[in-house]
Amino acid sequence: MRIEDVPDTVRAKARVAGAEDWLEGLPGLVAELLDADPYARATWLAARTGLDPAAIWEWGVVERVSTGLVCAGIDLQPVAREMLAAADTLARL
Repeated sequence: MRIEDVPDTVRAKARVAGAEDWLEGLPGLVAELLDADPYARATWLAARTGLDPAAIWEWGVVERVSTGLVCAGIDLQPVAREMLAAADTLARL
């Protein structure tokens, strides 16, 4: 996704909410989530929080679905599609 592809209304909402950095970082976040070892992130977080890595893994899948649905609701494509695809892939692992 290129930032230029973001609809003007979404860009304006991000600016008002103070989320321009988040918006600019979305392409890298999506790429990282799709390309990285998914278990490594859960293990890393578990080691730092003392929580169960399986619970963190499951939360991550749910969070990707949530983010994908929010992005779909504001027509932020292809991020919505990519987040939902990532959640689907991770849920099958």
